[in-house]
Amino acid sequence: MDIVTDVAMDLAETQDKDVNPGIKEMEAMILECAKLDREINYFVDVVQQVTAEVTTQQPEAMFSLSAKVKEQFTERIGRLSDAELQSHPESSGLQGQHQ
Repeated sequence: MDIVTDVAMDLAETQDKDVNPGIKEMEAMILECAKLDREINYFVDVVQQVTAEVTTQQPEAMFSLSAKVKEQFTERIGRLSDAELQSHPESSGLQGQHQ
């Protein structure tokens, strides 16, 4: 994601946003990267939480580990909004750069 942001920042510095449609494409790519970054972080958090819960239970609880992770991850992702992506450090950095 850092590479995409660096390229977008360079484009924003050297090009007029209205002249270069590549800047808009880079903004969309950064938002997609921010979304993936957020989902990865949430997935890691959910796996750690579920694993911590299961380790204190009986060994049979390990069989439902995958389903429990999937359920909690889907629930957590469902509560998210794309509006939150605008405040992602990488996204807001680019927006501030070309405004």
